[in-house]
Amino acid sequence: MENVKQHWTARSVDDFAYRIASDFVAQIENKLEGSGTGRTKFAKAIGVTPGRVSQVLNNPTLFNLKSMVSYADGAGMKVAVIAYEDDDPKNNRGPINAQVFTNCWERAGCPRDLFELSGAPAHAIRQNDFSSQSYYRHYPLTTPIANTENLAHGPIDRVVAGRQTIGNNVLTGRTQ
Repeated sequence: MENVKQHWTARSVDDFAYRIASDFVAQIENKLEGSGTGRTKFAKAIGVTPGRVSQVLNNPTLFNLKSMVSYADGAGMKVAVIAYEDDDPKNNRGPINAQVFTNCWERAGCPRDLFELSGAPAHAIRQNDFSSQSYYRHYPLTTPIANTENLAHGPIDRVVAGRQTIGNNVLTGRTQ
């Protein structure tokens, strides 16, 4: 049996979380540097002291989801939390760098939802992708659909008031 050395983030959940938070810090710092925004101006934008900004950016374990959203917003960015499968359940290779996801999203044309994925095959958008037990129940998307006849995007239960729905969940869609 082959002995594969695990990535350092496999040691603990804290190590894994530190790596993810460090990727986030790198994105914030790159944005601030690229825009010429100093930490003092950034601190004022998010309503904390410059010392607190330094503490958090120098120790990513201080982040929680709410503070990540605040820091991203202050930098003119957004946050998305994703879970993914990469055929590495034992974490031999560590987490995928956040920049990989950013680059892929940009190469896909920065889609806002699954319907905006250019050239997405119909089988890529399944009812399981729109779990009524999660996101859409709490944050329904309500973009009206102008022409429902050209929708070939998967299992749409019905159209209500010009919007696609699956179950009780309103979805957005792109018409051709």
